[in-house]
Amino acid sequence: YNSGGPFLVTLTVVDADGVSDTDTMTVTAAPCCEGLIIQCPADITVDCAVFDQNDPSTSGGSATFGCGTGTITFTDVLLPGDCSGAYVVERTWVATDDTGATDDCVQIITITDGTAPTLRPGAALPEGQTDINDCIANAPEGPSTAEMAELFEDDCGTVDVSRSVNRSGDDCSWTVTYEYTITDDCGNEVTPKPTVSYSGGDDNAPTLLPDAVLPQDVQDINDCKVNAPDGPGTAEIAALYEDDCGSVNVSRAMSMTGDDCA
Repeated sequence: YNSGGPFLVTLTVVDADGVSDTDTMTVTAAPCCEGLIIQCPADITVDCAVFDQNDPSTSGGSATFGCGTGTITFTDVLLPGDCSGAYVVERTWVATDDTGATDDCVQIITITDGTAPTLRPGAALPEGQTDINDCIANAPEGPSTAEMAELFEDDCGTVDVSRSVNRSGDDCSWTVTYEYTITDDCGNEVTPKPTVSYSGGDDNAPTLLPDAVLPQDVQDINDCKVNAPDGPGTAEIAALYEDDCGSVNVSRAMSMTGDDCA
């Protein structure tokens, strides 16, 4: 019978001689106890930044313990994915009642990582520099990949940084730009890519070499105008100078006045 009532039950007793007696009684049926049944939570997908493996409230299991009470526990098996922030948790829920009977089910929790690294609180990206008075070969090296990595943090893994460099121009006018690709273990990339640029050029004229002496004028030459000395050549003058960034170029102009007399 199902629980409920009361029910009127008629009892008839007959002996061997066929003599019978009848009586009635009232019966109320006790509730029937259902078996132990666990209700497994639905499979879910959780971001790695908010998933707490020790917090069952992220999924929650329940059970029907029939007429008694019991406990619900869970154990996890982690199935690695392609990166530290993406994996699968096979969570087995087990319900145990007062008699030691158990029922279990498996919930699949998929952990994902879709968030790129972020700049640490209080950190600032390095700035470049303009109007640098120097050669392109002496352009600043820019921040290293390790220095840039220290500026960023990731919710679920490590920060990886690579760097490329683009150089344009020459010693007279140049630009050097460093571009940084910043990703986490799952390939989530910081956008836009941070860049640090430097620009400048050589603004310093050549200087006389240490101990070098410029040729001196020669006066009172007793000779014809046509035999006037040629003077130092451009190569000779160039050899007296040095430049911070490149070679020294010399051109020569000549001015001749007077005649053979003076």
